[in-house]
Amino acid sequence: MGTVCSIEGALKDPGPEVLQCRCAGGIAGSVVVDQRNRAVFLQWRNEAGTPVVLPRLVRAVRKVRQVACGAEHYLVLTEAAVIYSGGLNSWGQLGVTEAETRTNSDLNPERVDLSGVWCISAADNSSMAVTNRGQAFAWGFDSGLGNLGLGGKPRQPSAVLVPAELRGLRGVRLVSIACGASVGFGISHLGMAYSWGEYRHGLLGTGVKTHEFLPQKLSVFEGSCRVRSISVGSRHALAVDVKGAIWQWGQVLSELQYKGAEPKVNEIPVRTAGGGHPLFVEVAAGCDHALGLTNFGHVWGIGSNHQNQLGASPPVMLREWTPLAGFDGVVEIATGHYHSVVMGRDHCPRFCGDGRASRFGGLPLTRLDLTLLAEPT
Repeated sequence: MGTVCSIEGALKDPGPEVLQCRCAGGIAGSVVVDQRNRAVFLQWRNEAGTPVVLPRLVRAVRKVRQVACGAEHYLVLTEAAVIYSGGLNSWGQLGVTEAETRTNSDLNPERVDLSGVWCISAADNSSMAVTNRGQAFAWGFDSGLGNLGLGGKPRQPSAVLVPAELRGLRGVRLVSIACGASVGFGISHLGMAYSWGEYRHGLLGTGVKTHEFLPQKLSVFEGSCRVRSISVGSRHALAVDVKGAIWQWGQVLSELQYKGAEPKVNEIPVRTAGGGHPLFVEVAAGCDHALGLTNFGHVWGIGSNHQNQLGASPPVMLREWTPLAGFDGVVEIATGHYHSVVMGRDHCPRFCGDGRASRFGGLPLTRLDLTLLAEPT
């Protein structure tokens, strides 16, 4: 889902300190960075459709700094501050000039024509990036309702084939960006949060029931309540402030319904956890579940566990933030639609859940050692 990047140290000045984003979840797969700083695509199904994780090395890209994952495409940011992209390109989400049919497991990425990149994000069929100068760019699926933040007025969906600047953020120096299927978010070097996109499920967090074609400031995070991290899922969004508290808006995870009832929605961010004990440093939003990472490396979860995406045995629903067993020693977290991927201090990813909702119930929490992963022939 929308990529999560910790901005510790970047609120003052995006400089030499590197944003960490070494695991990312999508739908058909996930992408992680291994111990040798290589990008590894984790395919979440075998040819029979059974949930199983198949690690495959992304070719010809080394010294990887960050990764991001959409529904069926991925982005890789190298230490040279350039982006490589691979996977499906049906809406130009790869940023390589022309939309074309590819497979989601295409591991021959191409370079995106955008240099000096600071951080990246991807979701569904869209991609976003921030440069070292704090400029924001977006490309891929344009819903015609503002999801890329490029301005204009309601129009038919179209493909933005190459990175286009979000002119509404000129004068604002971003240090982080979160791409969602229908919305986007940015965090400035002052810790201010901005949103743009479709009015759907209250995801904009502005309290206004209109589409926003240009970035709008989230007033709840003004003053002393600065934002550290934002993640956006299918129907909800999360933020962590600099005091370690989690804020949530959109569909309320603690009151999910699966019997046709109208979901409860928060139109503006509401504080739901942390700020005392525990102190959270990062959040990750899935389709209908979420993770929070504490300053001690523990992972908490909330929402649906129908696909084992919270890595636990029953209950199938966690209606409040709960510490998750087996997730200790974690340094980064990420979520896909129905799965979770975390990175441990040993630089080995752990994962659980499934690529898509299914009758199989998903995989248990599993550690993956990539040290022996061979170079492709």
